[in-house]
Amino acid sequence: VTGEAAKPQITGLMRTQAGRLEVDQLLEQLTRSPYRTEAMAGPPGPAATPSLYEATAVDVRVALQDDLVLRGRDMHASFSRIGLGDMNVTVGGDLQIRKPPAGEHEVVGTVSVVRGFYDFQGRRFEVLRDSQIRFQGTRPIDPSLQIDAQRAISGVTAIINLRGTARQPLVGLSARPPLDEADVLSLIVFNQPINQLGEGQRLNL
Repeated sequence: VTGEAAKPQITGLMRTQAGRLEVDQLLEQLTRSPYRTEAMAGPPGPAATPSLYEATAVDVRVALQDDLVLRGRDMHASFSRIGLGDMNVTVGGDLQIRKPPAGEHEVVGTVSVVRGFYDFQGRRFEVLRDSQIRFQGTRPIDPSLQIDAQRAISGVTAIINLRGTARQPLVGLSARPPLDEADVLSLIVFNQPINQLGEGQRLNL
């Protein structure tokens, strides 16, 4: 820490040691509506003195030592009533956190999967090694996703591909050998292809 007491400059390196992030709580915050939900205040008064945090400059590297656990239990996005399941994934990577005085912080860097699993409706998927979350300095923070998970079902390997960003994720389904997305989803939910489902199961699907 250098600079003036009222305008400090923070630089350095932080390393994680068996850290953990609760993804269900993060997801709820990231997917909240960006629109104001409370009444607006009246005309602004005199400019307030900047807080110590606002006046601080930050340039810190964060080294994730392949032991940071991303854990989510009964995950939900605020825009949907459908549960997103559970996850427990160990990651590593390298991030740079920067913030200018009177500015917003930004995060740049990549987090890569070491190992882990994702549970959806009681079905466990292996999250593939080297899947990535990339922070590109966007404001608000909205990392891009390149995550793949797979599960063997009735002789077929069903694969979930997660792309897009944390705020606007895109989910794709594929399989080995190749199948239509509807058949892949049917295998995931009912353990059988869509043409073997009853009418009620098709409606649920």
